[in-house]
Amino acid sequence: MDDEDDGGSEKPRSTMTFKLLSRDNKGRLEARQLLVPQDNPMAQKVMKAEEELRLEKQRLKERVLQINQLTADDEVFSSFSLQLEMYLSF
Repeated sequence: MDDEDDGGSEKPRSTMTFKLLSRDNKGRLEARQLLVPQDNPMAQKVMKAEEELRLEKQRLKERVLQINQLTADDEVFSSFSLQLEMYLSF
């Protein structure tokens, strides 16, 4: 058995799909799919950017939840303080 590729025994490589936008002769927009191996530098940059975006989105979500919790805690405290002031003023 030899190590040459016979076309059918090749392992499938992980790929990313990109869309290539171009115009035809009449100026109409065409979209073509490009399959790019994930080990390609362009695909790696895109995956890195997507991961950074996902992490930033997660950090933002956590921060918003923290702010909402602080606001809710502050509203509860303010309500309690107001009730306490009204009770003590009698």
